[in-house]
Amino acid sequence: MFGEETRADMTADRGATVLDALRQERALYARILDLAVRQRREAEAGRTEELLAVLAEKGRLTEEVARAGQGSRQFKTDWAAASARMDPRDAEIGKRLLDEMAGILRSILAEEEACQKLLGRSRDGALEELLRVQKGRRAAQAYGQRPAAGPRFKDEKK
Repeated sequence: MFGEETRADMTADRGATVLDALRQERALYARILDLAVRQRREAEAGRTEELLAVLAEKGRLTEEVARAGQGSRQFKTDWAAASARMDPRDAEIGKRLLDEMAGILRSILAEEEACQKLLGRSRDGALEELLRVQKGRRAAQAYGQRPAAGPRFKDEKK
């Protein structure tokens, strides 16, 4: 039986492959969470260029996590069946990794929501300021204009 893998070896290899994929995906989600926190801080501080840089980096990581997720998608969709074919310790580690990813995703969503609210308030404030400036300009223009022609009627005493 030289060169042949036993069923236990195949199961161990599969478990290691699944765990590696889940660890990689979890690490990417953790990096996205870090960027989401930074994104909110940049929005709070009103640093637009830094915010755009964070969003670009987050976009790249999101694409990377999508590629990484393809490798573990089949295991995640039917974890009960996949984990039944794994070593019990590996299955437990995998379950913990999945739970951690779910928690990280909840945190990412909370950060995103907080950032959207900040940006919404900032946008509303900027819009109000713009409207005030426009009103002020119209009022200033109205006071600064001279009539196009002389008065049409003139009161005179006779």
